[in-house]
Amino acid sequence: RRVCGEREVDIDLLEANTEYDDDVSPNDEHIKRLWRVLRSFNHEERSAFLRFVWARPRLPPNAAEFNQKFKIQNAVGDGPKSNPDVFLPKAHTCFFSLNLPKYSADEIMATRLRYAMYNCIEMDADFRLAENEMTGWGDLD
Repeated sequence: RRVCGEREVDIDLLEANTEYDDDVSPNDEHIKRLWRVLRSFNHEERSAFLRFVWARPRLPPNAAEFNQKFKIQNAVGDGPKSNPDVFLPKAHTCFFSLNLPKYSADEIMATRLRYAMYNCIEMDADFRLAENEMTGWGDLD
C-alpha cells in the first residue's frame, strides 16, 4: 500500500490535494461539475482518469505522501465566444495537470473525459500518432 498507493481512488483525497490556476476557482461551476462527475465514476474509471492526468493508476495513501498536487487549469482557447462542449480535456502527466473546458452539463463532461481517458493510449503520444489521429476522431458521443 505504501509503495503502490490505495487500490480505490478517493476523490475527496484528490480534491483536497488540488491546486487551481489563477483564473480558476474551486467555486467555478465547471470545477464543481468535475468533482461530481469523478464521484459518479466507478473505481476503474477513476483509475483511468488518474492514468490520463498523471500516468499512474493510484493515489498516494494519504495527503502527507502527495509529492505533487493535482493542478486544474482552464482550457486553452476556452474564450467567451467558443463552445466548450466541443473540446476535449488536455492532460499534462509530467505536471499532474488538466486543462478543463467549461462544459455545460455533467453528462457532456463525463463523455468527454471518458473519451480522453480511453483514447489517450500513452503519455508520450506527442511523438507517435495514435490510430485515431491518423484516421480521424469519429463520433465523440
